[in-house]
Amino acid sequence: MTPEFRPHYITYFDVLGYKAYFEGGGDVERLFDSIMDLTEQVTEARSSDALGPLGITALSFSDNVAIACDIGVSGQSESYLLGTLISLVATIQLFCLSRYGVLIRGGISYGMLFADDRVVFGDALIKAVQIENRTFYPRIEVDQEVVERINQMADVPASELFIATDFDGTSFVNSFALLSEKAKDSWIVETVQNLSGLLVPANISVITSNVFHLAKKYGHFPYNVSSESKIISYERVIRKHLWLLMHFENLALMRMAAFQLLRKVPIELFIDGLPF
Repeated sequence: MTPEFRPHYITYFDVLGYKAYFEGGGDVERLFDSIMDLTEQVTEARSSDALGPLGITALSFSDNVAIACDIGVSGQSESYLLGTLISLVATIQLFCLSRYGVLIRGGISYGMLFADDRVVFGDALIKAVQIENRTFYPRIEVDQEVVERINQMADVPASELFIATDFDGTSFVNSFALLSEKAKDSWIVETVQNLSGLLVPANISVITSNVFHLAKKYGHFPYNVSSESKIISYERVIRKHLWLLMHFENLALMRMAAFQLLRKVPIELFIDGLPF
């Protein structure tokens, strides 16, 4: 069988800290519930009236999820299809954070791909996996080729697709921006609201609570840590959760509460590279 490769946008992501749940005595049952729920929600969204005709394929294995969009099937504009994919993955991020306090990270790429209900195969997937592997923070990084294609689209700027530039120059999906006042009038948010399954209105109060819970739990060194390897490991965890707090604070939701929390974090924890 010779696969028919077609141009696709694809996002690939997984759960941040999946391995640590098993090594550190985490709540494995809750993690399993979140993965099962996520898989079910993605499947429902993919087969919905809103997404079904758009040439979207979704596959998952353990905590790994790939969602691909064939840009030549539906007759919709490329910007609309990419916006739908971005809105879907952003909603998934908020869903995982709101319902389970789970963070995900991954990448979005463009390229040739064969995708059906059984398999996703091709260069675009390889690029998306490579992006996920290099992404340190809990974000969905957008490949530079995708950004360049957006810049060539006359009908939509990157900011309208909720793609932002991080402190290190990386383009990423700014999922928190979907909770902003500006987002209420956005066509991309309207697309999200027309989906099924995942499209429960985001509970901002729950997201706020979970962000601060994660920052308080993981944003500091435990007492009596002397092993150099453990210090390095904890430092990596701290950086990831301070990144989460920083971007939530940048949304201006609970800005003063975030500032008060940051005041209580020891200065040693402001790791070099984070713009605090």
